[in-house]
Amino acid sequence: MNAFSHNSHYSTASAIALTANVVAFPPIRRADPAPEPVDTSIVIDGEVIATDDRGNPLDGGPLDAAENSEEPGDTAPEDSAPDAKPVELPASAMVDRAALTKAFDIVKRVVERRSTVPILSNAMLAANGESIAITATDLDKEIRVTVPAAIDAHFATTVPAHMLETFLKKAAKGDFVALNTHPSIDAATVEFERVKYRLNTLPVADFPMLTAGEFPHRFTMSGKEFWSMVDGTRCAVSTEETRYYLNGIFMHVLELGNRNVLRLVATDGHRLYMQETTAPDGAGPDMGGRGGGDFMPGAIIPRGTIELVYALTKGKACPDSIDVAVSDRYVEFAFDNVKIVSKLIDGTFPDYQRVIPTGNDKVATFDAAEMLEAVESVSLISHERGRAAKFTLEDGQCVLSVNNPDSGSATATIACRFKGQGDEPVSVEIGFNTGYLKSLLGDAAPDGGEIIGEFSDAGSPTVFRGTREGWTGVLMPMRV
Repeated sequence: MNAFSHNSHYSTASAIALTANVVAFPPIRRADPAPEPVDTSIVIDGEVIATDDRGNPLDGGPLDAAENSEEPGDTAPEDSAPDAKPVELPASAMVDRAALTKAFDIVKRVVERRSTVPILSNAMLAANGESIAITATDLDKEIRVTVPAAIDAHFATTVPAHMLETFLKKAAKGDFVALNTHPSIDAATVEFERVKYRLNTLPVADFPMLTAGEFPHRFTMSGKEFWSMVDGTRCAVSTEETRYYLNGIFMHVLELGNRNVLRLVATDGHRLYMQETTAPDGAGPDMGGRGGGDFMPGAIIPRGTIELVYALTKGKACPDSIDVAVSDRYVEFAFDNVKIVSKLIDGTFPDYQRVIPTGNDKVATFDAAEMLEAVESVSLISHERGRAAKFTLEDGQCVLSVNNPDSGSATATIACRFKGQGDEPVSVEIGFNTGYLKSLLGDAAPDGGEIIGEFSDAGSPTVFRGTREGWTGVLMPMRV
């Protein structure tokens, strides 16, 4: 069926109704009813996409087991052919091109172009009701985007994700896309106004779905607040595979005074970032009753999942709210028409509170922008990664210096307020990795302003706090 011909069931009125998220799709004339194949259904978000015994989708959607079961003793009518085969009918859908392009631009982020497992290069399309759910997975995380569509029958198929995304972005003009499948053909057609593509498909039964089960803890946060918390901690996530339990952000709830606090923590062993806020209802006890009376279990969210959520909620794409669900093994993020389910890192996050100093009694206050400018300037003398800068702090000034035996040296001076416990003048000399310090300054005070550093001595970690509310950073020193 050509979805753009004059005889097409997809009329202009149908297209207009689709853009208003109202599906107005006339029924397709079909052949005489035929016996239905055996149901081996696929369940998507609690909805059953019916398939036959070969994994091919059936027309008409979920099957009623009662209607398709045979009572003992039932026999076929005498005039029925014993080897009769069911009539396999095609299924079609009309989708807004911009919405489908955006959906594939999202799901392709977890799809490898050349996976050793062919099905992982495909995205699953499941049409049900008045929408199509596009799902992709890399076996560790699964992402699903739902878009409105005018469909004539429920169906499910898998298509090459990156290839279809290329068609949607570069094919001939057209505001709508027609998708056509047929149970007896391992292919799907994608039609634009003047162009038709035929894509080879793989069986839906081979597509791996993450089975997350029930989530005992659910809570909702402001999208902007959650993004800011991730933004304040993600840079400290370790990339060392040997210490896999540091390859993510540790999210947990704890009781501080008379309130419950939701805290995100990340460390790579050289620095530690911690961001906290008041725990929302559902994350802990006595917080609205949805927490089941217990604290949410600590969860180490993998770096890949964190980066995916961070990218999809950044800037103008940031949703008004984000729903978070946590179990012992999985985490789920849902916002707008997107749902992400991910495995958690199976490990124990270290007792990070033991490495946060509480007795640093020398406090320096300086402007974040001035300090960042000084660090970047003295770093130019050396292009080596991990080059240390020496900080000499006295009341009234902070002197930064970098020495490169091959090139020379550089110094910079900025104003700062520096004081100890008593009235006696104090000074501290300490070295920091310039790369880590530049990152810390940007995370502590993303919009500029003052930063406070709490020092002890040249061999002890330093605590930093900036204008980002609820944020704390710890930086280990370097020998200089």
